[in-house]
Amino acid sequence: SPTMENSDYNNNSFSMKLKNRFSDANSLVVSYNHKSVDSGLYDCFGSTSSLPSSYGNRLQENFNNYAVTWNYNEDKDVPAYIRFFYNEKTIDMGGRDPITYAVLQHAPMYNRVMGIDTQQGWKLSDKHTLVTGSEWHQSNSSNSLSGYEDKKLTNRSMFVQDTWKLADKWTLVPGVRMDSHSAFGTHWSPKVAINYLADADTQVYASWGRVFKAPTADDLYYKAWGTYGNPDLQAETGYTATIGMNHNFNEKTSAGISFFQSRLNDAITWLNIPGILNYVATNLDEEKRQGMELTFKHELSPMWSYDIGYSYIRREATKKANGIAMGVDPSNLQPNGYRIGVHYNSGDWKANLLGTIGSGLDAQYYNNNSSYNVWDFNLSYDIKKNITTYFKVNNLTNQEYFEQKASGGSYYPCAGRFYQVGLTCTF
Repeated sequence: SPTMENSDYNNNSFSMKLKNRFSDANSLVVSYNHKSVDSGLYDCFGSTSSLPSSYGNRLQENFNNYAVTWNYNEDKDVPAYIRFFYNEKTIDMGGRDPITYAVLQHAPMYNRVMGIDTQQGWKLSDKHTLVTGSEWHQSNSSNSLSGYEDKKLTNRSMFVQDTWKLADKWTLVPGVRMDSHSAFGTHWSPKVAINYLADADTQVYASWGRVFKAPTADDLYYKAWGTYGNPDLQAETGYTATIGMNHNFNEKTSAGISFFQSRLNDAITWLNIPGILNYVATNLDEEKRQGMELTFKHELSPMWSYDIGYSYIRREATKKANGIAMGVDPSNLQPNGYRIGVHYNSGDWKANLLGTIGSGLDAQYYNNNSSYNVWDFNLSYDIKKNITTYFKVNNLTNQEYFEQKASGGSYYPCAGRFYQVGLTCTF
């Protein structure tokens, strides 16, 4: 894929994590993460080059995430925790009217999500380990110029699972989750997993579970130029299943393979409505996903190692209500995915070269690009036992690629080449 002279992508971020251990059993973790994004829009109506949008659109996002976690029973077989979090974000997608070119004014969408998560477990016997948990999440959204204020959604959930050691080689993990949503009612989602240790180096596993996912506040209420939420959406339901195997050839070499399949009813997607330059949150009749993943790891020496991976994902969808035959999803960013990692570790020095490659993309959807490759590099040095300095370069080759499409044939590009220098300290 081509490189981009200027991605017009600005990202400022800050993160902090403080942990204090009071005893072998108890610790407190406080974290804060901030991120702000200011991204320009590029026109690419089937052209081979990307030009700044004549509409002057910009995607501006601001995120602040806070969390406090109390960990307890850390000296027991099953640790426990209680976590309070508060996340807030502001998103504004402004620009000009595509016909009159008049500047459109949009009040940013403001969304706040707060909640409490808990988890507790007990080792009942040599054969049974029980884990239970609960969640209370509430979102509050506002966008005054779009006609709504303080739209609230609340979800309460509980889950329980038992890790049951049937025999020396077999482990069964049944579980169930209950969600009670203020807008979408109560749903029960059972799941089951099974593991078989064929020998000390070979593990075979399989899992199956029901899925329930309520629309987010963005899905329901977001409104900006060319992008509209849908308050009439239904919740996603369905199932997902996985089967796989991991094997250690020796102490230095291992590999894994897995296959998965899922089917969702009322899957939510942002659909480009034919005839107009708008994306609208829409329920699909059915979405099918199937694929596989291969991984391979090898240690060349005490200092050098590498890992490679391949994944195949196929997504198909049907939308009968309005006569749109969708077929294979053109927005699939990684029909064929390749991952490469080269790692160096010697004393106080560590370095990693990481590659992410995608091929088989829909060239018409992705601006005449059917593939992309993004390479990242990071280097760190331990100055002292509790002080580490690091240097990172993301998107080494300055590749042009995007994950978020706008209305019509435009898109918001991902970041170009990016440098970061930092210091981490442990007290």
